[in-house]
Amino acid sequence: MVAGRDPRFSFCPLVVLVVLILTFAAAEAVMPPRPGSDARLPAAGEALRQLGLGRVSRPDLIRLGETGAFKATAAGQAAAMAVSSRSLPVLLGDTSDLASSQAVADFQAELFGTWPTGSLRDYYAEISYGQFQVTGQVFGWFRLPRLSSYYEGASG
Repeated sequence: MVAGRDPRFSFCPLVVLVVLILTFAAAEAVMPPRPGSDARLPAAGEALRQLGLGRVSRPDLIRLGETGAFKATAAGQAAAMAVSSRSLPVLLGDTSDLASSQAVADFQAELFGTWPTGSLRDYYAEISYGQFQVTGQVFGWFRLPRLSSYYEGASG
């Protein structure tokens, strides 16, 4: 024991190291593969299926040799390319003590059109890799019945 050190804390650096390693390993395990990364499945999965355990959850994939890589069949590619969309109504409201001066057309452009920093439509197209489209119409201004302080909440 080193003089001046509390023996209860001598293992702390080791514990911190183990926690960091486990944290990074867990983060890697839950990250989805990047598009086009040719992600590979572990060989253990195929061995377990040959023993009759589990099932092939993606019958639209075909194995590419012994590398563990898979490629989508034509049906799988068509299913993956299916694009969904939502049309959202946006209602703008203001109050008698805080009337808005921003044009409805600005909100329309910022949410569903062209905006210098990107629109809501651009955001969803980017994070879904083009698989989800948001469209919509902005309506307003509608006068709300109470003062702004009623809608602001405790923090203002």
